[in-house]
Amino acid sequence: MTVWRLSDHWGRRWVLSVGLVIFAVSVFLCSIAKTPGGFIFFRAIAGLGAAMIMPNTISLIKSMYDENHRSGAVKIWSVFNAIAFVLGPVIGGILVNPDTFNKQMHINFNIHFYIGFYLVAIISVVACIFSFCFVRESVDKKLREPLDTFGGVIFAVFLGFVTFAIVQGPSWGWSSLLSIICFIVATVALIAFLSQEWNLKTPVIDLKLLQDRFYRSTIFASVPLATYLYGGLFVMPFYFKYMYHMSMLECGFILLSLTVVAMIIQPFV
Repeated sequence: MTVWRLSDHWGRRWVLSVGLVIFAVSVFLCSIAKTPGGFIFFRAIAGLGAAMIMPNTISLIKSMYDENHRSGAVKIWSVFNAIAFVLGPVIGGILVNPDTFNKQMHINFNIHFYIGFYLVAIISVVACIFSFCFVRESVDKKLREPLDTFGGVIFAVFLGFVTFAIVQGPSWGWSSLLSIICFIVATVALIAFLSQEWNLKTPVIDLKLLQDRFYRSTIFASVPLATYLYGGLFVMPFYFKYMYHMSMLECGFILLSLTVVAMIIQPFV
């Protein structure tokens, strides 16, 4: 969300293009990382690039299309997101388990796991070229007020500590001192963030929008969708792999039923 606000200052196309470059370079570096620590570090940098890409795609659609054509553009955006969710687990399963793929398809196709990183890097570079050639710049002059740096920092502290506590909780113990400290820091940061944002003219998040019933309903409707995506695309592959000893390729094909439904209904939603 902090990067999204930066786009209002610097220009959405510019931030999108920089994000695509960062994402492409970091993903490529993941493919040549020699240690788990190096791999995780480059994935974190890729996360920064993704944060610059994702919110700007929908913001640019809003600024580039008038009201008569905006709905169709958003539908196409939604469908392609769903298609990515369909293709991702299957292609990932092929790359992770090439022997299983060759056996099931009765072919002999040599695939290296790291080719997935090369493909993503190439796609990012192509997207960056398209961004420069076909996307016009968009800057919201009304929001070009001083950036709420403090709000962005404390929100990052909140997310960082709560995520770290959730990830490490099973190994530390939920009632351990470290887990409690992380949750306390996250709670204090969240309270400080909410009090900071409520009083600013141009906050990172305009909390006053929650007073609008339509906007509030949209937020509540988004929570089940996020829960569905989390359960369907993160938890279920682990469940199938470790409980039923399925290959990643088999997990990918099973997930097709979930993602195809999402692809069909998203434009209507």
